[in-house]
Parts: sequence; structure tokens; C-alpha cells
Amino acid sequence: MVAIFGLAAEGMRRIAVAAAAGVAITALLIQVMGEGTAVLSPTITIPAVLAVASVFAGEAAHNRSRYLAEVQERLNRAEADRETETQRRLTEERLRIARELHDIMAHTITVITVQAGEAHDALDGYPQQTRKALKTIREASREAMSELRATVGVLREFAEPGADRKPVPGMRDLVELVQTAGAGNLKATLEVLGEPKPLPAAVELTAYRIVQESLTNVIRHSGASRATVSVKYEPSVVTIQVDDNGQGAAGTPADGHGVMGMRERAEAIGGKLEAGVREGGGFRVRTVLPVDLQP
Repeated sequence: MVAIFGLAAEGMRRIAVAAAAGVAITALLIQVMGEGTAVLSPTITIPAVLAVASVFAGEAAHNRSRYLAEVQERLNRAEADRETETQRRLTEERLRIARELHDIMAHTITVITVQAGEAHDALDGYPQQTRKALKTIREASREAMSELRATVGVLREFAEPGADRKPVPGMRDLVELVQTAGAGNLKATLEVLGEPKPLPAAVELTAYRIVQESLTNVIRHSGASRATVSVKYEPSVVTIQVDDNGQGAAGTPADGHGVMGMRERAEAIGGKLEAGVREGGGFRVRTVLPVDLQP
């Protein structure tokens, strides 16, 4: 009976059933040979019943073992999926932080570099222009420090719940951003079309960073004398376009990381971005962002 149970518990059902049948037939042969009759008696029925019961018990044990194994496998898969999802979220967060720091520092350092060069050139003969350049450098530095504190504050959100944080930059800050970019030799203007309306924070931040990176590229790489930032509000989307009269494709960053980062930002919230040489010369960055984010 133990052997029959073991066979059934290991999943060898046919062999267990054959063994149980063998027990019943053997018991019947013993009955016939010993007493000369095939009438059912306890000598036959008890071994047969025990053999069948052993098959059912072994089968139940086998099913339970298989069920527990499947449950453990599902748990292992779920744990592996959680680990994969955690790694994916960590990677996305690292990329987001990298983009934030890149956008903050690249724009500010570019403005400081340009203004420092102008201050150096005007130091002897144009003191008023020198003061203006130095004032722009000071304001840009303060702005960068403020944004860095805000970024670090987000990272410390759970460790320091009471930490002061600067509001996330958005459309309201484009005027100051364009003015800062146009403080030197670049003439930068902002045009707003349509009726301005509140946008989700993620859309406002994305729009601000794209304009910031576009102006940074204009200052650093294009050699342009003019840049125009246009914002067009429509019912379902907001279109942002940055045009310059610079060197076109020759004025784009060699590594292309700036454009790639802007495109990643736009696509992350369901938007799209195009960048390339525009007709008549210069470079254009155009992005279309949704005004309502889908859950």
C-alpha cells in the first residue's frame, strides 16, 4: 500500500492503478486457491479497498504538491516582475534627474559664459555694459542655485518633508527665460497666440525645459543674432516653436543629446517634437504637447 501511494504521489498514476489491480487479483487468487471459491470476502475486499484508497490518497498528494509548486512559481515570477519594474522605474528616474540637471546647468552656464565674455570685452571702454553683463551673471547664478535647491528638495522629499521648495517652472516663467537669453548679443522675443490657460504641471515643466534647452543651443552653437519663441494655445494642444537665424544644422550640438533629451521629454507626456533646418536658413524646434494628460 505504501508503494502504491508513493507511485501515485510521484505522478505515476497508471503504474499505481496497475499495482492496485494486481493487489486485488492476487487477493482473489489467494481466495480461490485457499478456499476454492470466488465469493467476495474480507480477504479480497479489504486489500482491494486499501489499494484503491492508496491510489486516491497518492493522487491527492500529487495534486497538492503540483499546486504548491505552481503557487511558488507564480510567486517567483511576480517577484522577478517586481524587480524588473523597480529597475525600470529607477532607470527612468535617473534619466529624469539627469535631464533636469542638464537643462538647469547648461542654460545657466551658457548665459554666464556669454555674459562674462561681454563683460571682459567691455571692461575698459564700456563700464555700463560691463555692469549689465555682471548683473545678468549674478541673476542667472541665483536662478540656477534656486532651481538646484528645488531639484534637491524633490529628492529629499521623503527624508525632509518640511523642506522649502520652489514652485516647478512653467509657462509663467518663459518671459524671464527669454529675457535672460536675450541679455547679450542675441535678440530673443516671445510671442503668445491664443488664449493662455492653465496646463498640467508636467506639461508646463516640459514646455519650459524645451524652450530653455532650445535657447541654450541657440546661444552656444548657432551663432544666431535673433531667436523667436512662439507659444500657440489650441483647444487640445499647445504648440511651442523656437526659430533662429543661425547656422542651421551646422549649429546643432555634435552629440545631439540636447535634441534627444527634448524629444524624450515631449514623448514622455504624449507629445511630439521635431527639430531641423528651416526654410530660409536657421534652425527650428517645434513641439506639440497635450493640454490634458490621460491617466
